[in-house]
Amino acid sequence: MHDLMPPINTPGNVFDDGDPSTGLPGTIVPADWLNDVQFSVRDLQQECKNILAKAGITPDPRKQSQLADAITAIVAKGWLEKAKNGADILDKQAFVKNLGLSELGYRTIGNGPNQIPDMSFFSSTANSFRVPSGY
Repeated sequence: MHDLMPPINTPGNVFDDGDPSTGLPGTIVPADWLNDVQFSVRDLQQECKNILAKAGITPDPRKQSQLADAITAIVAKGWLEKAKNGADILDKQAFVKNLGLSELGYRTIGNGPNQIPDMSFFSSTANSFRVPSGY
């Protein structure tokens, strides 16, 4: 996808019809600007077609709900559905790595070695402080 196209190079970055009574010309649209429009439209069309393809929908110029239908179909597949609790994640190690959790993502809560201490295992009195045994 191309970066955002620059605005038209006119005062206020808007098009102007000019004023024939004063001889003020309207905005002259340069080829570079029109090419940017063409590239941007084509990029957006390709992105939309990619979404349709991902949902298994063939583009139809007579329909104007295809993008919404495609997004609905993709979401309906239930990828990363909360109720599945990660069961639909194929490469769990890569998923955890991409979250940036490193080894911490593999630790469990508890009182044993290599566990993240449960705060209920800490206790104190006026004269003492008990640390979990797995520490």
